[in-house]
Amino acid sequence: MKEVPVGAAIRAVRIHRKLTQRQVAERMKSQRSYVCKIERGMTGISLLQAFRFAEAMEIEPYKLVRFMCKRQAESVA
Repeated sequence: MKEVPVGAAIRAVRIHRKLTQRQVAERMKSQRSYVCKIERGMTGISLLQAFRFAEAMEIEPYKLVRFMCKRQAESVA
C-alpha cells in the first residue's frame, strides 16, 4: 500500500477548501514558508501541528486523516 504524505494531504484539503497558503499560515499564526515546507514534504509535523492545520482549514482533524486514507486507497486501485 502506497503511503500518502501528510503534506500532500494538507495541500489537497487546503486547495479543496479554496484557501491560500498565506490564509492557512495566518490562521495558524505562522509563516507561509512553513506551510509551503510542510506541503512539499521538506519537514514533518507533530500530531499537534496536524490538529492546528485542521483547525486553520476549518475541518475536523479526523477528516484530514480520512482524506489521507482515501487517497492511499485510490493510489492502490
